[in-house]
Amino acid sequence: FPVLINFILQDVIQFLSAEDQKVVNGIITAIESNYSNYKSRDNDPAYGFYRTTPGGHYPHGLLLSRFDSLKLPDDADDTALIYLTKNHSKEDIHWLKEKLAFHANLQRGRKVKKTLPRYEKLQAYSTWFGSDKVYVDFDISVMCNVMRFVFENDLPLNTHDLDTMKFIESVILNDEHFNHTFIVAPWYPDTNIILYHVSRLLAPFEKPEYNLLKEKLTADLEKQLAGAASFMEYLILSTSLLRIGIKVKENPFPAPTDKELKNFSWGVTPILYTIDWFYNMKNRWVKRLVASKPLNYQFRCPAHCLALILENLVYREKLL
Repeated sequence: FPVLINFILQDVIQFLSAEDQKVVNGIITAIESNYSNYKSRDNDPAYGFYRTTPGGHYPHGLLLSRFDSLKLPDDADDTALIYLTKNHSKEDIHWLKEKLAFHANLQRGRKVKKTLPRYEKLQAYSTWFGSDKVYVDFDISVMCNVMRFVFENDLPLNTHDLDTMKFIESVILNDEHFNHTFIVAPWYPDTNIILYHVSRLLAPFEKPEYNLLKEKLTADLEKQLAGAASFMEYLILSTSLLRIGIKVKENPFPAPTDKELKNFSWGVTPILYTIDWFYNMKNRWVKRLVASKPLNYQFRCPAHCLALILENLVYREKLL
């Protein structure tokens, strides 16, 4: 969550007052000073979700923290976001690009199993940087963060980049973020949050080859905005539209209470999904059980919600 907050603050800081910029710079410096605590145990320039110095997975999970088998390897999501928020050397950037390719689907005889059949042959990027025992995993939101890193650094596109974009485009064009949300985004299983990530990927870049994707994205965002059921839902959808230059009405919902901010989930650890012998995508009852919210470890952060509110206010003022 701190790196997500940093991403937002760096995006909006230029539009803030000089006084507010001082406050934001202090927050950014504090966040970035903590990145080293999440660096790879192998001392590679990669990062993971839980601290490595000192270690400790699921620090607030009285049960999950006891199982070493649930320790997470370094991952593409956190690594890409840290590279997007803090300068790394050209050597590190190219190292990461090679690392992403090394762990991509169909490399070294490894094949993604937990996806829709049409995507099994895509050489797209996986979520994880683990050993060969760690399964290949496709998540559209993670892929959006990875491709934002690729585009931001103007890196030449290889087969893995193109296949990753094929996955992102196909999921949106075929409504799989509506119909197969958990399968295409097991770590971010929420249609609105998926759309937010795709908007954040496409907005800063002129890429006419993805105009059809952008048109469908816009239509989906407008549809979801019309049916938003809460302040935070309306917020992230309206921000996504504002980001691509489309004006929207003020949030019609009352300001959220502290309880609402504490309960807003941005992502999950899908516990049963990670158990290979249990997960069976072809069994619809197992699929329902695996996707059940009470059986997934929810990640929530009120400070991130406040950053999302700030982001929305800034984008709204930019379009006035």
